[in-house]
Amino acid sequence: MHNRKAGAIAILYASLVAFTRLYAFVHYPSDVIAGAISGIACAVSVFLIAERICPAGGSSLGGQ
Repeated sequence: MHNRKAGAIAILYASLVAFTRLYAFVHYPSDVIAGAISGIACAVSVFLIAERICPAGGSSLGGQ
């Protein structure tokens, strides 16, 4: 969410992995969709929690 270029690369990589899982008949489409939804939910949750603990404009955790 902070670096768009890295995010685009990560989404491209995840999409390619998901496609290969479907192409090789290793997972059902519902497995891939559920994994994507749970991964996005976890990432957003961690981002929101981290922002509450250490806001971007505030001081770092260890310093005064």
